[in-house]
Amino acid sequence: MEILLRKCPKCNGEIHYKTKAAFNKANLSNTNCPACSRKISNSLRKGQPSKLKGQTISKSSRKPKTIPITCGTCNEISLYAKMKTVTFCKRCSARKHSKLVEYNKQNGHPLKDTTFTEHWIKTLPEHEAKLKITNFKQKRSAAFTGIKNPQFGKPPKQTPVVSQGCNGYWFDLYFRSFYELSFLVWFKQTHGYLPQTAETAEFKIPLPTGKNYFPDFYDPNTQIVYEIKPFSKLNDPDNICKFNAAKNIFGEKFKVVTEKDFSLVYKTYTTLENLRVNRHPRC
Repeated sequence: MEILLRKCPKCNGEIHYKTKAAFNKANLSNTNCPACSRKISNSLRKGQPSKLKGQTISKSSRKPKTIPITCGTCNEISLYAKMKTVTFCKRCSARKHSKLVEYNKQNGHPLKDTTFTEHWIKTLPEHEAKLKITNFKQKRSAAFTGIKNPQFGKPPKQTPVVSQGCNGYWFDLYFRSFYELSFLVWFKQTHGYLPQTAETAEFKIPLPTGKNYFPDFYDPNTQIVYEIKPFSKLNDPDNICKFNAAKNIFGEKFKVVTEKDFSLVYKTYTTLENLRVNRHPRC
């Protein structure tokens, strides 16, 4: 059996190898014996000069560089990393956060039970609030336009379940939502007949923005023009502009009705088939 033996280049000690491949690899790289290799690695950990690389590696060089920062509340000096922007020490930051949490528990969060647009309208001047709302709508529209929209290229949801986003025809009258369908059902049960559509040139209402607005339905017997809206949308700035423009033309004959004036369809009927509605395929 061939004896695979070579000498350590550092201490001249004998190194035995079990395989020819390990022996050839050690000869090519001229490695030291295990004892000398452990000594070199220990010297690197202790920060002593390395005989392999000719440089000193210390523990202190591995730590991030810190600078003293004075707290803005208690004036205590603490060490923080250079890349951090700190104005308060950790103790003062934790105390400030706990006070804010306790204040919100007692007085409620300023945006609780409201939206940020309503908060802007209440707290900012009228022109500044309108400008912020307009800029927000433009940014949101640009962020979800075309291929950026998660629903881009996907087919509409095919479901017969009653939802407020459904549209179709009922007795040849077109409805855009279940609010409008509920109004038509209520109107027929109450009056015994159906209103007419108001989406014609006769009822066109020009808006200050340059667009045109059409109400939903018209009662030829009482000459009342109806607009159906959810109660939660009555104070929307766009809807208020539409309502004011309609009142300037139709006066008291213009009426806005909500779900509080009639019962919604999905509360009394389980499916659209009960009403024999000619539904749009996407409903």
